[in-house]
Amino acid sequence: MSGRDYYEEARKLADNLAAEGFEDWAARIRGAIERGFTATEILMALRWEAKELRSSDLPLASETLQRLESLLNGLEEALR
Repeated sequence: MSGRDYYEEARKLADNLAAEGFEDWAARIRGAIERGFTATEILMALRWEAKELRSSDLPLASETLQRLESLLNGLEEALR
């Protein structure tokens, strides 16, 4: 796994989502970190939630979309 801090990236994404009024999605992202037992399990849960978020077609701000895509791309690479 790379030196990236996926948990911190996910927390920042959750902060963006909450600031935009999507607290339910923020809670899902945070929950993926909090409920996981192993790093792999957490990364897989984050990838699942990120894919679901991307498919949701929410009107996200460009910074939030960039965070989402960056996180998802990193997770895909890490979980290969």
